[in-house]
Amino acid sequence: MDLRTPSLPAPAGLVTRLPSHDLAATHDFYVRGLGLEVVAEDAARLRLRVGGSLLEFVQHDGAVPEEALPVLTFECDDPAAWLHRLRTLGVEVDAPPARPGGEPRGFTAHDPDGRAVAFRAPGAAPS
Repeated sequence: MDLRTPSLPAPAGLVTRLPSHDLAATHDFYVRGLGLEVVAEDAARLRLRVGGSLLEFVQHDGAVPEEALPVLTFECDDPAAWLHRLRTLGVEVDAPPARPGGEPRGFTAHDPDGRAVAFRAPGAAPS
């Protein structure tokens, strides 16, 4: 098989499936808090658009090992504005590192399932 000349077009998008213990709280965090667009929703799942990709949260009542939870990283032009918004909504955030000029280039919060959700300026290294 010659992988240099694919006979199929590249996949059209990416869907990341994640477990959620509380879809209503997940909806509030990602839709009301972050402004993501709902693509589909029912009692067992919540599908959201993030740029050209999709996040799909599925109802999960069992335990999920912490090491199995990925870190979601959102690139944003103004991490300081997101930091302020999430703090205003009562979301606990990890203190961003101080840097010259004062504005953070990134920080991490946690969604209702305890998953790390990072916000970074494009090209910023994880803190």
